[in-house]
Amino acid sequence: MSSSISKHIVLPADDCTSITRTPQQKDDSVLLDVIKDGFGLATDAELAGFLGITRSALCTVRHKTHRLGPKSKFIVLDKISYLGVRNWVERISGLYIGQRLHMISVTRARLAGKKNIPEDNLIAAEMSLPDEIKQCFKMATDDELATFLGVNRNHISMIRNGKSKLGIDPKLRVLQRIDQIDCAKVQDAISDPDVLIEAVRAHVKKP
Repeated sequence: MSSSISKHIVLPADDCTSITRTPQQKDDSVLLDVIKDGFGLATDAELAGFLGITRSALCTVRHKTHRLGPKSKFIVLDKISYLGVRNWVERISGLYIGQRLHMISVTRARLAGKKNIPEDNLIAAEMSLPDEIKQCFKMATDDELATFLGVNRNHISMIRNGKSKLGIDPKLRVLQRIDQIDCAKVQDAISDPDVLIEAVRAHVKKP
């Protein structure tokens, strides 16, 4: 499998419920049962709580009209320590990525002098990501940044203005660069329920 991030799917950054399933996509109904059985959850209410979604959202996944949202799948990746990582939900946040960029950026001192962003201000952290990434990786233009992230150049401006957020796929591209994680495997686990099913089953089988 290639170590580069796959481009076949771009997921919303903060979807914690479910996303509409197209006819071409696999459903997640079997995945729900594997998670429920693997973690010893007695009821669908417990399963919904485990996944951080409502019972009604869970029902739409069971009825195969929606897929399980990416944030719920990152919760599962956390629980099974996928690729040896225990904090996927945290790592995929703009706040974590921004802090990591600060740590490794050669321009950290200049950035600190220009702005004072509270650590708990998630909106401000998201808005600052384009410039943080650009500075850290020494990109000269927004076009270069957009190409690296796999997004439209106009999307960069929308993030800066707080009208949009950086999606899962672009964040994984950054994480691969700063944390040296094979994020293509993560994208596969998020987009293909069969991959996540096998990962959960392998975790459950561990002594």
